[in-house]
Amino acid sequence: MTENHPSGIDTRHLSPQERVARGKAARADAPRSSHAEFRPPQKRTDPVEIIEKQSATRVPELVPPPGQLVLRGHVA
Repeated sequence: MTENHPSGIDTRHLSPQERVARGKAARADAPRSSHAEFRPPQKRTDPVEIIEKQSATRVPELVPPPGQLVLRGHVA
């Protein structure tokens, strides 16, 4: 990984026009509408269950009271 790009590609040597072209090409591969598609794996562990298990090793004052975790579909 380079300092300026998570994929490890060093883009510092590219002109602004080259960066725009790369961005447009990437958008063709991953259109914004595809970002909304999320299909979790069938054997995915419940995220709330993971947090509840981790609570056993956390500082008690920092663990939310039971029932206060944000549950699926109940985001304020």
